[in-house]
Amino acid sequence: MDDPADPPGIQQAKKVHHFLRNKAAVFHDSNLLTGSTTSKPLGAPLFPEFFALTLWPELNTVSTQAHNPQILSREDAEELNFKVFPF
Repeated sequence: MDDPADPPGIQQAKKVHHFLRNKAAVFHDSNLLTGSTTSKPLGAPLFPEFFALTLWPELNTVSTQAHNPQILSREDAEELNFKVFPF
C-alpha cells in the first residue's frame, strides 16, 4: 500500500482510504445513539495527526494512573504498540 515515492499527502490519503474501507459499523445495544467511533461501548478515538502518539509511552500505565485512569486491556495495548502506532 505504501509507496515511498508518493508525496506525503497521497500516502496519508491511501491510509485513510484503507481505514474507511475496512472499518465496520458498530452499534452498541444499550446506546440510544446510532453508530460509534470505537469498537468498545466506552472508548475514545485516537487520532495520530493530533495527540494520540502522546499515549504511546503510557500504554503500560494508563490503566493504573492515579488521576483519570483509562481502561485499556493488555491485548489492546499490544495492538496499539505493535500494529498501530509504529505506522
